[in-house]
Amino acid sequence: MAPLISFVGYHNSGKTTFARKVIGELKKKGYRVGVIKSTHHTDIEESPKGKDTQLYISDGVESVALITPEKVYFEGKIDNNPEYIAFKLFEDFDLVVCEGFKKSPLPKIEVARKEISDKTLFERGEIENVIAVVSDFPVKGIKNFSFEQSREVAELIEEEFLKLEIKIKELKDQLEDEEFIKQEAKKSLERKKARAKEKEKEKNSSLLNKNF
Repeated sequence: MAPLISFVGYHNSGKTTFARKVIGELKKKGYRVGVIKSTHHTDIEESPKGKDTQLYISDGVESVALITPEKVYFEGKIDNNPEYIAFKLFEDFDLVVCEGFKKSPLPKIEVARKEISDKTLFERGEIENVIAVVSDFPVKGIKNFSFEQSREVAELIEEEFLKLEIKIKELKDQLEDEEFIKQEAKKSLERKKARAKEKEKEKNSSLLNKNF
């Protein structure tokens, strides 16, 4: 599963704007990045009444997917755990960037502006697993970046998550290759033993025929 990292912060702190810049930097490096955004709004636009997908929902079907040549639309109930969603929908991605999920155990980058609050969530102890803070004022006790350092934050994510993920994959592939080699060697040995037994059987049969 792709690693997840979440951008968190107070409302209007600039999370989306900064996250988009970081994602842009990661895409320049060739990484495939997915996004999961959390919202407290419940009045999200649904399928228009009378449309086929909405008719299925009104019939009591829990989940309906509409597949077009370009997109997939989904409506229904799903586990709102970001890790579950990433596992189900972003299997082939290198990274999933989340926005929100302050109470989750996900690694986080906090985005903070002094005009919103002069003290970060990190400093207040309101969130856990924070790896860095992006702010327009100094924050001590943690890696601190300015809003102009999206490239540096992308490099941090690359070092902390993506390169490690690549190393893990390479190690896994290496172990699988070694296991494949072991299995092939075992099969080869079994074939040699089978041939040896067959030759021994033929030899004994030949000796038996000579005696008669």
